[in-house]
Amino acid sequence: MGLTLAELRQAMSAYTAAFDAAVVPPGRLGELLSDAGAIERMASTLSCLVAARLAGGAVRGDKPGLGGRAGSARAAAQALARSAGTSLGEARRAIAAGQAMADQPEVAAAARAGEQLFATLRTG
Repeated sequence: MGLTLAELRQAMSAYTAAFDAAVVPPGRLGELLSDAGAIERMASTLSCLVAARLAGGAVRGDKPGLGGRAGSARAAAQALARSAGTSLGEARRAIAAGQAMADQPEVAAAARAGEQLFATLRTG
């Protein structure tokens, strides 16, 4: 798989700390913005998948409720809301999207590739 998520986080932190938009040639700004957006969407997808698993939901063929216990869905939503700096409602929707990826492989593949935001998954 390559880098661990912790290594990737460290590399992204170092890149961001050293980044200076003022020295980027104007012709490359659009490309950088596109790359940053894709990275953000992939990170959101990863958060959804992890939180869905933490909540005990189906992810990549798991049985619904696998590993779940009373209150785990609530705890997962709270953890995601804290880590993403978002509301509990948004976190619950993100968890539902992560769970929905098991039933929508084409959309899930696009979300994992950073081509589509996880929130576009049908969850109902």
